[in-house]
Amino acid sequence: MATELFYYYEGKKIPLSKSTTKRAVKFDNPVAENTRIMVANVLGGVAAHPTGVDVGNGIVLYDVDTPSDSRISSDVAPLSTNFAANELPVFETTNEDLMVVTEEFIARFKSSVSIEEIKEFNEKNKVKIVRENDYEPNAFILAVEGAGKALEMANLYQESGLVDYAQPNFTRILHPNFIPNDTLFGQQWALRNTGQRGGVAGEDIKATLAWDITRGNGTVTIAILDEGVDYTHPDLNTPGKLVAGYDATRSTLPNPQSIDGHGTACAGIAAAAGNNASGITGVAPNCRIMGVRIATGFTAANGRHLWNTSDAILADGIRQAAARGADVLSNSWGGGSPSTAITEAVRFARNQGRAGRGCVVCFAAGNDNGPVSFPGTLPEVITVAACNEFGEAKTPNSRDGENWWGSNFGAEVDVCAPGVHIDTTDIRGGGGYGTGDYISSFNGTSAATPHVAGVAALVISMNSSLSAPEVELILRQSTDDLGTNGFDNRTGFGRINALKAVQAALLRWDNPRIIPGWFGSENQGGDIAIADISLNGGPDLLVFHLDNPGGPNHGYYRIGWNLNASGNASSWSAIHAVPGWFGSENQGAGVTLADIDGNGRKDLIVYHIDNPGGENHGYYRIGRNLNAQGVVTGGWSAIKAIPGWFGSENQGG
Repeated sequence: MATELFYYYEGKKIPLSKSTTKRAVKFDNPVAENTRIMVANVLGGVAAHPTGVDVGNGIVLYDVDTPSDSRISSDVAPLSTNFAANELPVFETTNEDLMVVTEEFIARFKSSVSIEEIKEFNEKNKVKIVRENDYEPNAFILAVEGAGKALEMANLYQESGLVDYAQPNFTRILHPNFIPNDTLFGQQWALRNTGQRGGVAGEDIKATLAWDITRGNGTVTIAILDEGVDYTHPDLNTPGKLVAGYDATRSTLPNPQSIDGHGTACAGIAAAAGNNASGITGVAPNCRIMGVRIATGFTAANGRHLWNTSDAILADGIRQAAARGADVLSNSWGGGSPSTAITEAVRFARNQGRAGRGCVVCFAAGNDNGPVSFPGTLPEVITVAACNEFGEAKTPNSRDGENWWGSNFGAEVDVCAPGVHIDTTDIRGGGGYGTGDYISSFNGTSAATPHVAGVAALVISMNSSLSAPEVELILRQSTDDLGTNGFDNRTGFGRINALKAVQAALLRWDNPRIIPGWFGSENQGGDIAIADISLNGGPDLLVFHLDNPGGPNHGYYRIGWNLNASGNASSWSAIHAVPGWFGSENQGAGVTLADIDGNGRKDLIVYHIDNPGGENHGYYRIGRNLNAQGVVTGGWSAIKAIPGWFGSENQGG
């Protein structure tokens, strides 16, 4: 009878399926190519790839015809006396990701178990402590004597009654979720779709409209958990943009290897610098980036770029990102069976990050046109599917022409975002995906996820008091519905809409505030508008009102500068009169702000209804180019009548 292969996840047995095509060997020391070939012969390796693939940490992965998980050191010893090697069990998941069992496992002992009892139990089972978890009391990475024995030992610990959880520290071989005045902004259909690439105009995330309110706050940080971010890239290495990163792989700090372009591409989508006359702009161009390295890349025998990582590395990266002050965690990865260590790390970030308000944790759904990948299955995360420039869910049959992949789907999907033909940053020079500093074809739910992370950062920039669940609710409720009416498994609640999201952040009710310097009895109307008038990246509040002095009315405005997350202005401008006002007993008025002439400064559009004793009439005029003091510096247009007006005693407008 075959031995049942499983591990425990949140008290349940998770079955494991042994790979029929892959075998892994761990060498104690680096070995020559001919030695790897000898081992391949012992394992039954396929002739096309005789040396296997070095995935890092001394592990070599072989394509084989026959599976096995037995030790092979005795088999290879006659071939050489210069090395020691052990075969490691290799398991595969439904999306072809691999999980390799080494000598390490993770365990969190119950709080009632003393350190003396832990040491005694470890010694009894010939287990040693590799490292203590910094954020979970009584939690350790442990190692058992004998490569590949961690599965058996983790289950023994789980069944002992001494631990909250125990699981192997799986080495995971993942495929990243991709399919392979700013000069390139015109190509960024995801931010402003004008029909470029043959798409449908308007099918975008409304980023440019959101930027009239905010382009992000320089105190909000997006962590890119990936294979590293190129901190030297000119669209990322700008003043105040990059914060100290973290290398959970403990190898090369957050900067990537030459072949590891994935994280740099994701970082550019989320928050590349904007309005710097080069390259692209990110969704949240004024927000900060934290590069967190959670994997090292390698090239498989078939030429595919894969990741080598582990449960402990992934969990450490998530926890460290939250502990080091990230507000949003962008995770363009997933795969493999569920892991308690990773789940607990996600819950730590979501519940304890941002000083208890919680980090917003975004995960890619995956690109297999199948079920959502773990950790996107967790209810604590925002799970992101992909859509295209035609406003369609990304499937093998969608109109974008990429028939080789489709976004994963299921009830776990929260939202969707652009995931095909994305222009973004690449490792400088010959690294990453090509020979330049940018890539024009970054794809997959990997591309979709940092779009959502960027919008989450804009929301937090508008209102930093929002909790993670509140931000998540805004992201879901502010979408543009795609496909079938309402929620569906392909697009979730719909495509993210940056404008609606930041407006929703502003509309959260709190205590009313008095606008200073108000005057006039029997005011006849008023209005407000919000935009980044000072061009410093934060929202400013323009307040307009009509006085009623007993004769002709007059229109006035003043500006509250730099609204903070609590809705308070740092200072107020002088009160400015709108010139040329006329009419007694005006029946309504309003204002709005926009860059009408496209010169980068906000223009003020003022509207009012007169009341001449008969029919009313509506008029507007434009004050061009508000400066940082709120003064119209470009003159006022003529007063223009709105044609076709009708009605006496209008009651508003």
